[in-house]
Amino acid sequence: MSFLVLGTLLAVLAFGAASAVGSFVAAMAWWALRGRIEKLAPARRARFILTLRLLPSFTSIVFTVVFFIPAFVLHEPRDTVEVTSATMVAAALLAAALLLRGPIATFVAWRRTRQLVQGWLAGAEPIALEAPVPTVLVELPFPVVAVVGVCRPRIVVARSVKEACSEEELKAVLEHETAHLKRGDNFTRHLVRGAPDLLTWTNLGSLLEREWSEATEEAADRCAGAALAIPLASALVKVARLAVGTSPLPALETALYRQSGLARRIGYLTGIPKPCESSFVRATPWPFFAASIALVIAATPSGWLHRLHTFTELVVALLQ
Repeated sequence: MSFLVLGTLLAVLAFGAASAVGSFVAAMAWWALRGRIEKLAPARRARFILTLRLLPSFTSIVFTVVFFIPAFVLHEPRDTVEVTSATMVAAALLAAALLLRGPIATFVAWRRTRQLVQGWLAGAEPIALEAPVPTVLVELPFPVVAVVGVCRPRIVVARSVKEACSEEELKAVLEHETAHLKRGDNFTRHLVRGAPDLLTWTNLGSLLEREWSEATEEAADRCAGAALAIPLASALVKVARLAVGTSPLPALETALYRQSGLARRIGYLTGIPKPCESSFVRATPWPFFAASIALVIAATPSGWLHRLHTFTELVVALLQ
C-alpha cells in the first residue's frame, strides 16, 4: 500500500481513537460537574457546555494534525511496503462513517431549513423595526420569531406575533434576537450540530446541544436589559399561547419560543436580570482553543513523535 494511502487510513483511525477518548472525558466531566454548571449564569453556562461539546472534536484535530501526521511523515520509511489487512481497512471505514455522521446530518438539516425559509421569504413583507439586520413579516400559523441565516441573517416575525405584542414587547423581542446576532449563535449552533465526534451518536450529544441552546436563549434574554425584562416575559407568554394547537416548525438556528426551558426563562426575567455578559468572542471557547494549540505545538519535542510512531507500528501489527 502506498505511503499516502496508508497515512490516510492511519490518520482516520487516529482521529477516531482521539475522538473516543475526548468523548469519554467530556462525558465524565459533564456528569461530575453538571450540578455546578447548572448554577452558572446563562452566558457562562453556555460557554462551559459549548467547550465540553466541542472538546472531542478539538482534541481529535489537535492530536491528528499536531502529533500523529508529523510523526508519520517524519518517521515512516517511504520505501517500506506495508501490507494492510481487511481488519484495518474496515476499522478505518467505520471510523470515517461514525465521524462523518454529524457533518452530513447538519448539511441535510441546513438544506431543509434553507428551503423552508426561502418559502417564507418569497411572500415576506419587509417591516420597519429597529434591528441591525433586515426584518420581515411572514404569514405562518406558528408564531415564529427567529434569526435565520449566517452570512446574510434576517429576523423573521410571524404576523400573529406582531399583532399580539405591544410596541414595547416587540422592542424587547428584537433586543433578544439582536443578542443572538452579536453572540454569533447561528454559526455556533452549526458547529455544535456538525461536530465530527462520537458524541453525535449518543444521547449525551443531544443533551449537551439542548442544554447549550437553553443557556443561549437565557443569555439573550438577559441582554435585553432590566428595563425590557418584563415586556420580554410578557411576549414569551403571548407567543406560547399562540403556539397552542399549531404544528411546530423544524428546529431553527435561533428562535424566540422553545417549549423547553420556558418556565426557567420567565423566572429569570421576572427577577432581576443581569447585564449582557458576553459578546461572540467571549461566548465561545475559541481563545482557549487557540491558546491550547499554540502551547501544544511549542511544547512538542521530536522524541515524542518518534515514540508515537513506534506505538503506531505496534497497533498496525496487531491489526494485521
